[in-house]
Amino acid sequence: YRTFGQPIRNAAGAVVNAVLLLHGTSASGTQFLTAPFQRWFAAGGPLDAARVFTIIPDAIGFGLSSKPSDIPARAFPAYGYADLVAGQARVLEALGVKRLRLTIGTSMGGMHAWLWATRRREQAGAV
Repeated sequence: YRTFGQPIRNAAGAVVNAVLLLHGTSASGTQFLTAPFQRWFAAGGPLDAARVFTIIPDAIGFGLSSKPSDIPARAFPAYGYADLVAGQARVLEALGVKRLRLTIGTSMGGMHAWLWATRRREQAGAV
């Protein structure tokens, strides 16, 4: 995963500025490192790194994450979108984020955001 910005915590210690940004099909989080998206993280942008803690995970099977092709000697378990969302939730857990301010994605990441909204509503924030 990649992050932009720093977490801001409230008086109770909860992160209050986390955004989950999810990549599209056949892509990885690196899609958001390209010029068109870099404006999002710049000063005054919608995900301005000075005020927003943006988390960009690679979904299972994409980018630098685990992939079935990485384990040729044994069977990689079948997985689906719900498993990809569960993996994203584990990244948030590792970062100490219990609730997002926003969950957003492109293409397949949009479907993941929909799953966050319907299956993990208490964590998803705005979708």
